[in-house]
Amino acid sequence: MGVADVTCKRRHHAAELWHAVRAQKQAADIVRNRHRYAAGLQALRTYRANIAEVLEKLDRSG
Repeated sequence: MGVADVTCKRRHHAAELWHAVRAQKQAADIVRNRHRYAAGLQALRTYRANIAEVLEKLDRSG
């Protein structure tokens, strides 16, 4: 990538624009699939709770 490419990307705020568009797409996906995200979050919480329980039992026994 040349200096002109970097200058052009900075001038036109390419990274900021890319981030903003990506955030909008993600927000729309979350709205459309809220139940799936909620189920995934609950599964993650259950997994973490199970791991914490196992680690606590191992800590007490060791």
